[in-house]
Amino acid sequence: MLELVRFIKNGDIGKRLFGYTSVHKLVVSIYDPAEWNKEALHIEYNSHTKRFNFHYRPKPFEPIETERYYDEEVVVSKFLQYINWLKW
Repeated sequence: MLELVRFIKNGDIGKRLFGYTSVHKLVVSIYDPAEWNKEALHIEYNSHTKRFNFHYRPKPFEPIETERYYDEEVVVSKFLQYINWLKW
């Protein structure tokens, strides 16, 4: 998770995204401040399976639009795919 946060922070993408994090979860949004129930990409890390869960919530209190699981080795490339897909 730290590698992903550093990637976002140190790149151009960090200038247009906002987020917050807890121990195992990162919420990324184009809105400042990022909010749990606003349009946001939620990224969670499971240390037991060593996999990331990405799920996108398009609107407050709406169902998850898409959800995928990825191995930790590909998290940065999958994050970039999501950002391109969302046109963020």
